[in-house]
Amino acid sequence: MPNFDGQNRGSMTDQISHNLFADLPTSLTEELVNVLAENPQVRIERIVSTGQFTKPGFWYDQDEHEWVVVLKGPRKVAL
Repeated sequence: MPNFDGQNRGSMTDQISHNLFADLPTSLTEELVNVLAENPQVRIERIVSTGQFTKPGFWYDQDEHEWVVVLKGPRKVAL
């Protein structure tokens, strides 16, 4: 997989799509996460969700900062 120093780390498949909307599944039991690029300071992921959500009352806590953008669909991100 590409990283930010211009080197290629390899990927799980030989085919690389530059379209975030390519190969979207229509039904998933869990979110699909693909790491698009990473280095020690940042990781960029494509996350595909078909309606998964966190149960009410569950507090999701992590050591990393996160920035999210919804590119397509009627879903909302609750803060």
